[in-house]
Amino acid sequence: MALNWPAKSPGERLDYTINWAQAIGTDVVSTSTWTITGSDSSLTTDANSNTGSTTTIWLLGGSPNGTYTVTNTMTTAGGRIYVQAVNIKVVNAS
Repeated sequence: MALNWPAKSPGERLDYTINWAQAIGTDVVSTSTWTITGSDSSLTTDANSNTGSTTTIWLLGGSPNGTYTVTNTMTTAGGRIYVQAVNIKVVNAS
């Protein structure tokens, strides 16, 4: 099931985080990859990182009224693979 992140405007560069602690317990994040799909290709990332139990992506751009799905595929040190999709809407700045 996809989650929802707060909306952003096209001019903002914002970080969004997934906290995997409940799912992975004492295991830790080893690798994390992100994909972005949506109404166009104007929502992009310029950085991402991970800590022991979280993964973070920095998003910028996007078209006003565009809807996107950001998907994180994360592998733990123990070899578990998790996939989480998150929806985000880009709105006009007001």
